[in-house]
Amino acid sequence: MSLPPELDDEIEVAADAAGLSYSAWIAQAVRKELSHEDRLRAGLEAVREYEREFGAFTEEELAEADAWAQAALERSKQSGNVAAPQCAAENRSYANGSRAGRRADLARRRAPGAAAARLHGRAA
Repeated sequence: MSLPPELDDEIEVAADAAGLSYSAWIAQAVRKELSHEDRLRAGLEAVREYEREFGAFTEEELAEADAWAQAALERSKQSGNVAAPQCAAENRSYANGSRAGRRADLARRRAPGAAAARLHGRAA
C-alpha cells in the first residue's frame, strides 16, 4: 500500500498520539470506516423497508427531517462535538442532491426506520 507522504506523516502523528503502532492505527481506521459503511447500508435498507410498508416519504417529511438534522448539526457545532465537521461535509454532499440522496441522508441520521416513523408521527 502506498500513501502520499503528507498523509503518511499525519498517520504517524495520529498513531503516536493514540499510543498505537502505525499498522494498528490504520487497522482501527479501516474498521471504523467499514463499520460506518455497514450502518449506512443497514439504514438505507431500513428506509426501503419502511417505505415499502408505509409509502415513500413526502417532500414535506424530507424537508422536516433535513431541518431537524441541520438544527442537530448546529447544536453539535455549538457544543464543540468533534464529529460536527464530518457531519457537515456529509450534509453538504446531499444539499442539492436527488431524492435518493436525501433518503440516504435521512437513513444515515434515522436508522433504523422506526426512528424515522416516530419523527414523522407514523406508526412503525
